[in-house]
Amino acid sequence: MSHTDLRLSIGVLVCEKLYLYFYNHSDNKNDCLEIPFEKDNELGIKFMELFNKNNFDVEKARDFIQSETKNKNDISNIKTEISEELVKNLLTEHFIKIYDKDVVESALKGFSFICSERKSMNDAGMLKNIIQNTGNSSYNKNETPPEVVLLIGDREVEPREFKDKLLQKKSAKRFWYYNNGQTEEDFWNAYSFKVDSNLLGNIHSTKYRNWKTSGLVKLVCKIPE
Repeated sequence: MSHTDLRLSIGVLVCEKLYLYFYNHSDNKNDCLEIPFEKDNELGIKFMELFNKNNFDVEKARDFIQSETKNKNDISNIKTEISEELVKNLLTEHFIKIYDKDVVESALKGFSFICSERKSMNDAGMLKNIIQNTGNSSYNKNETPPEVVLLIGDREVEPREFKDKLLQKKSAKRFWYYNNGQTEEDFWNAYSFKVDSNLLGNIHSTKYRNWKTSGLVKLVCKIPE
């Protein structure tokens, strides 16, 4: 028997996630909020506050479920609308306030726009789709060196912090992304890396330096937390 059968407005289901339901009997609308079991999850903390037996209030719980459900749907809609074409159109709108439209369109022809949601950094398959629709000619034409991303765990950091961590760990993983969709992974043995070593110089002295001919578009260096 479900909470709708019991004519209840709020229901809680616990399985692989925590599911909160609000059922509006007047218009038969059912809002569902998912809360994953994660340490320090903000929604989970709020749930514990609202559903404490000493503080529970039906209206506050209802407002929480409806508000967070709406936020989730709005975020999903925004992500759906983000595209390379949208970025290009927004840039065009910005520059035509200053320059002639034909000039702006001519300038933007030389650029490729990449819109890809940032993924969590898993090992073998990490960021598989972060580079899409990127032609070798566009990168060579614009003489744009590949981006270098430095990670400690799943957190992107500045070169100084990465260098300090590398001096401690003496190793890292490198993930090489190419414009033909291929990905390579290798191990960075930094045993000889010293305090006075140049981090970016060390990186650029690897096969990174052949990016114009290899089609390299991104390098991710990762050290576990």
